[in-house]
Amino acid sequence: TTLKGEQTRNSKYQLYDEMDMDTDVARALDIIAEHAAQVDSDGSLFDFIWFNNEIDSDEMTDIATYLMAWEVSNKMTRLMYHVIRNMLKYGDWFLLRDPDTFEYYHIHPRDVHGVNINEDTLEIVSWSIKNLRFNLHKRLEGCKLSGHQDGANTVTIPAEYIVHFSLNYGRVASGMYIGGYDQGSGAAPSNGLPGQQTTGSVSSWPFGKSWLDGIQKSFKSREMLEASVIIHRIQRAPTRLAWFIDVGRTRGDKAMAALQRFRNELNQKRGQTLNQAGMDATNTVYNPISALEDYYIPVSIDQRGSKVEVLEGTPWNELPDLDYFNRKLSSGLRVPFAWLQPVQDQIIPANGRQDTATVEEVEFSRFVSRIQMMINDTLDKEFKRYLSMRGASFDPDSFIIRLNPPD
Repeated sequence: TTLKGEQTRNSKYQLYDEMDMDTDVARALDIIAEHAAQVDSDGSLFDFIWFNNEIDSDEMTDIATYLMAWEVSNKMTRLMYHVIRNMLKYGDWFLLRDPDTFEYYHIHPRDVHGVNINEDTLEIVSWSIKNLRFNLHKRLEGCKLSGHQDGANTVTIPAEYIVHFSLNYGRVASGMYIGGYDQGSGAAPSNGLPGQQTTGSVSSWPFGKSWLDGIQKSFKSREMLEASVIIHRIQRAPTRLAWFIDVGRTRGDKAMAALQRFRNELNQKRGQTLNQAGMDATNTVYNPISALEDYYIPVSIDQRGSKVEVLEGTPWNELPDLDYFNRKLSSGLRVPFAWLQPVQDQIIPANGRQDTATVEEVEFSRFVSRIQMMINDTLDKEFKRYLSMRGASFDPDSFIIRLNPPD
């Protein structure tokens, strides 16, 4: 059985790319990825957890040496930064492993057409990949061209060559996610497979859901507010001038006529030009926009003396609505709000110490740890596969590796 995830999966990737163009969202993804992929004092990205106290120290040293070689050959620090960032952004990220060199090639989830599932064991058998470059499938056993999708050839690649990092929580065995059918319709799924595409709600398994899904509403609200603020400030609330014109004892109707003449004279620009006969002439150009922006007020004899005052628009630094959505967006991204602010706008704690961890920072550290837990098992399996490929002698149950915990 072939599963393709949600029907809107590919269209959502474009939305995530647009959200990533926002400076706050891009910076938040960078911060999370940087904290999730930190090296220790020895320059290693991973930490060992040993379960066998009787293991020989020489064997531990050999395994640590293999780990460093694996990290260096794949530039693992840079690789994991991009993997974690893209996994958070799209919900999934895929790597194709070269079985001979153990090098990794990135695969965008947009190019993953679907996944083939064993109906009996619900295990992933193979992946259907589009736009595969460099004829990589010719190096892999069991690959075959499986069709033509969206103007590109699709290759079926056995699951053993694909490394899948995903923000999913495993198979769901209850509720509306069983088979992806609508509970209210009473229609049962054809085979009970999670993620089967039918009418109604569709589970995303085995594909993950982007972390940006949770902030789409706040992001759209802030985007609309920013656009409306710009329109208001530029078109509706610029700085204007109030002209108080002394009309003395002039009668009301004549005062308004005098005011109109003054305004026309002020907004007309005179210049020399040639008329149709080729003679010098004076041409006047009227600027109606300037007349609409400013205010002209006649002043009676009791308030003698013309004057000009500046009427300021709404201050740029007073935007409580925008500040509200910025904080809401930061809360949804799990990044401390102060970290997303420019350095000059950051608030120093009351005790004057910036090295004191705030509640937001503690929660952020726990959040990053949960993200690491979702990929540690995959990385541990990959490293042990690498050890087997290199012919190392080891007990796979004697240890695990994990990403260094965040600071």
